[in-house]
Amino acid sequence: MVRLWQVRRFPMTDVRGSHSAHIAIFARAPLEGKVKTRLIAAYGAPKATAIYRFLAERTFQIVRDACDAMNTTASIWIADENDVSHPSCIEWSERFGFPIRAQVNGDLGERMLNCMTSLEGGFESIAILGTDSPTIEGGDIENALGQLNHNIHWSLAIVEDGGYVLIASNQPSAVPFRDMTWSTPNVMAITRQRFRDARLRWAESGALWDIDEPADVERAIREGLLPPDL
Repeated sequence: MVRLWQVRRFPMTDVRGSHSAHIAIFARAPLEGKVKTRLIAAYGAPKATAIYRFLAERTFQIVRDACDAMNTTASIWIADENDVSHPSCIEWSERFGFPIRAQVNGDLGERMLNCMTSLEGGFESIAILGTDSPTIEGGDIENALGQLNHNIHWSLAIVEDGGYVLIASNQPSAVPFRDMTWSTPNVMAITRQRFRDARLRWAESGALWDIDEPADVERAIREGLLPPDL
C-alpha cells in the first residue's frame, strides 16, 4: 500500500504543456457488480452500471467543455490499475481526448494526494472531481479553480451529504486527505477544521448532490437529470 509519505510519480508528459491548471477525473471501469453497488439491490447490476456510465460520461463531457473554455487539460484516473485497458476506458480516452492513468492503491485520501502530487510539478493548480454528481456543471469547475490565489490555496464544491464532489489546490498537501473516514456525513466538517488548525484559507461552493442511493436516482429522474429508461 502506498502511504501518504510514499508518493508514486507517473510520467506526465502527455498531460502537461503550457496550461496553468489541470483537472483529474476519478473514475472506475463500468464493470457490473463493481460500480454503484448500493443501487444493485433496487435496480440490478446492469441498470446500476448503466447509471454509472451515464454519470461518468456526463462528467467527461462537462470537463471537456470546461477544458475548451479555460484552455486547460484533463486526465481520467481509473481506480484499479488492472482496469486501465478496459475497452470502455480506452473509448472514453479517445472520445473525450483525456489520457488514462491508474490511481495508486490505498484509501481515497491517499489516492487523491498521490494524484495531486504527481501533477503539481507541471501545473499551477489542480482539481480532482468524481463522477457521482448529476448536478455539477462546468461553471463549478471554473469557479473552483478561479478561487485559488496567493491567499486561498484550497477550493471545494460541497455536496448535501456532508462531503465534496470536487477539491482543487494550488499548494497540495496531506492536510485534507490523511486519516479521513470517507463516505460519512462528517467529511466536510472535519476538512474545514483541519484547514483552520493548519491556518489555511479555503473557498467553498455548492451545495451539489450525488447519486449514491435509490432515492437519489428517483430524485434525479424527477428533476430531469437522469433518463428513466437506462
